[in-house]
Amino acid sequence: MLETVPIDVSPTRSAQHALLEAVADIAPIATNLGALCTCRQLSYKLLIADLRGYDAAPWLMLAGTFASERAKAEDGPALALIVDSAIVPGGCDLLDDGVFVGPPEAAVFARERRQAPGLIAECGDAAAIEVSRGDLTQLGAMLDLSDRDRFDPSGWVRQQLNIDAAKLPWRGKEEVCATWLAKNAPARLTHRVWRGHVSVMFPWLAEALSAFLHKHASELPTTVPDKHAGNPIRREDFEWGDIVYALSGRHQTQADRAHRIRLVRNSLAHRRPLSWQDACRAKQDVEALLAWT
Repeated sequence: MLETVPIDVSPTRSAQHALLEAVADIAPIATNLGALCTCRQLSYKLLIADLRGYDAAPWLMLAGTFASERAKAEDGPALALIVDSAIVPGGCDLLDDGVFVGPPEAAVFARERRQAPGLIAECGDAAAIEVSRGDLTQLGAMLDLSDRDRFDPSGWVRQQLNIDAAKLPWRGKEEVCATWLAKNAPARLTHRVWRGHVSVMFPWLAEALSAFLHKHASELPTTVPDKHAGNPIRREDFEWGDIVYALSGRHQTQADRAHRIRLVRNSLAHRRPLSWQDACRAKQDVEALLAWT
């Protein structure tokens, strides 16, 4: 999961010194810019420098060097410069008033564009990232949509008049623009939406399951039968379907909630994106189960 790391941009220190200082505790081995840009310990770290109100020129020069060094390795951090206005140096991407160096999807985690925090908003962000596949103009437009429209942005994509067949660099491969997929290969567009949903919902459902088993162990049997293998399944290994079995008849309301969560999990497992309604209901069901006393 991507983690944001703020940089102290005080004018009393150089841009490079501030950048190195920001990661000193996380990656002590990153003692120079080259080492920092290719440091595996800094993978999935988004380094953010908010330069609004400051002189951005030194940072823009540093960003160009950062981009060149970062391209030498697969692993390493991403750098985001939030500026009032600037000329984008080579190797950088521009999204509204932010200059982003590194994976384009890191842009959304700068939190500058998110309308509201929460699970459903994060799902929408992830879907927009996957659908846009590096088209930052398109990503910027999707981030302006409501949470509901952004949750599955394929409807918005289909309404766009410009069918772009341009190839987009994405994670070492060339990808086709979403507008072209909407007209020529809609199943591939749906798959992109699913990738966004599953990246957020699967870990969240797993954490919710673990929390439920820990909190309500006394309400659950120590084992349930495995209808496939015949061996008993231990409580610590229960999945949502096992919880349905364990609660049915005794706590039917909770069993029904677990059943709906199981359907959502299975839908994602079979590569089907969620509807807005199903995701919202799953969130309500999980919250109700965890609050159950």
